[in-house]
Amino acid sequence: MNTCALKNSKGQAILEMLVVFILILGAWTAVSTFLRKSGTFETVFGTPWARLSNVVEFGVPNDKSASTNGGIHPAYPDRHSTRIQK
Repeated sequence: MNTCALKNSKGQAILEMLVVFILILGAWTAVSTFLRKSGTFETVFGTPWARLSNVVEFGVPNDKSASTNGGIHPAYPDRHSTRIQK
């Protein structure tokens, strides 16, 4: 029985998976950095994220700035259905 270290394949699959993982992670980082620097990422995800952010924050899917959305939220005192009538 030959126990030469070069012929021992123990851990070979783990090592190969680690190398593949590092290559994928490097490619992902390079692509995301390129998309961020070129402005493509903002173009693709900017407007939908702004709308989603406004829905989460104000309850209104509006593209306007956050300062104008506060007054149209359903729980705003002037729009609330249980407000005291003056």
